[in-house]
Amino acid sequence: MSSIGPTTIDHAPRIAAAAPPASTGQAFSNRYLRVVLAILFLINMVNYMDRFIMSILVEPVRKEFDLTDTQAGLLTGLAFSFIYSLLIVPVARLSDRFSRRKVLVVAVAAWSVLTVLCGAASSYVALLFARAGVGVGEAAGLPASHSLASDFFPPRRRAMALSIIGLGGAVGSTLGLIIGGFVSQHYGWREAFLVAGLPGLLLALVVALFLRDPPRGGTDATAGVASMPAPKFSAVLRLLLRRKAYVHIVAGVTLASLSTMGFASWTPAFFMRVHHLPAAELSLWLTGAHIAGAFVGTMVGGWLCTRFFRPDGSILLRVMSVAFLLVPILGAVVVLVPTSSSALLANIPLSFIMAIWLPAYYASQQELAGATYRATASAFGLIFFNLIGTGLGPLIVGKLSDLFAAQAGEASLRYALLLSFSFCIWGALHIRLAARSMAADIASARA
Repeated sequence: MSSIGPTTIDHAPRIAAAAPPASTGQAFSNRYLRVVLAILFLINMVNYMDRFIMSILVEPVRKEFDLTDTQAGLLTGLAFSFIYSLLIVPVARLSDRFSRRKVLVVAVAAWSVLTVLCGAASSYVALLFARAGVGVGEAAGLPASHSLASDFFPPRRRAMALSIIGLGGAVGSTLGLIIGGFVSQHYGWREAFLVAGLPGLLLALVVALFLRDPPRGGTDATAGVASMPAPKFSAVLRLLLRRKAYVHIVAGVTLASLSTMGFASWTPAFFMRVHHLPAAELSLWLTGAHIAGAFVGTMVGGWLCTRFFRPDGSILLRVMSVAFLLVPILGAVVVLVPTSSSALLANIPLSFIMAIWLPAYYASQQELAGATYRATASAFGLIFFNLIGTGLGPLIVGKLSDLFAAQAGEASLRYALLLSFSFCIWGALHIRLAARSMAADIASARA
């Protein structure tokens, strides 16, 4: 039986496909690759659990501190995403230059401690700062994880591996809803933060003991990459800006995320306020939507990109553009149908479509980046996704809801969400523009 860790193999792993080139002098057993995926899955799961638990807790927090919807939008969005986006590139540069495993150990421990501290906040300002602090640790999570996955799995299988990691986000956000809804209703919202934060401390130990750092570029057909230093930051920036497909993909996803992240952050409040559902019951319904929608959508997205893989990246763009055009249609159904049961059922296909494009996005970033700066390329995409999408999306919805409140009352949130879906259509246009240079830009990244 193979041991946990690097070993020599003479056949391709089911997920990893071909072994790394001989220049790396190293490959990994099937068993260890499963361990790697499990660890990276858990990192993303804890990441999103701690991130999204605020969305189910926003109503009890708002009532305790007597907040407006705009202030609540800051808690669910900008307070976290501003610090996250400010630090994600410097931390990603550390991941490109030093041990990605050590970066992840420190990061997971940090955001877990700060999640616990959110529950100890005695005022709105204290909670705002603690929430911002969670973003400090989580800034390292996805860039380092994506970089590691790209060095464990080759291009044809990369989207599937990234979809499994992305599935951790869907599971984590669901756990955040379950834990937040159940614990806050029976014990209080402060205790919910405590329960959500503690598992990450154990996970940091698991990462330190079992995760390895593979040679950079080991699954690409470019010899000598592992020994090359990461380019200077200015050189990386110039390379990425010259790749028009990368710029348009980041722009398109950023715009679409204004809709998707704004909706995701305000979904619990929408059902509580418009359809008057209690937190515990709502958390079960939303869990069902995540399982049937987001879980399946993430895996189907990875499967589509793997099954219909094209070296020119065309399948990645097709998945993203179709998804962005369907979100406004399905979103309108969710927010406009009159009954709570119809809205909750319609939320299932919407959750599916809002998740299906993520593996394609993550894979496109890795394909358009060179092997020695993949974490930085991932970080740039996540900056705009989080600062503008996660940060401003909930804030825009909250502000629109406040503006419509005088005329629409409690239904103001319905019309705010409906208007926010228009950003997805704009985002789809940028994905179409990316198709003009995608093949040439991928060839340049691989050269």
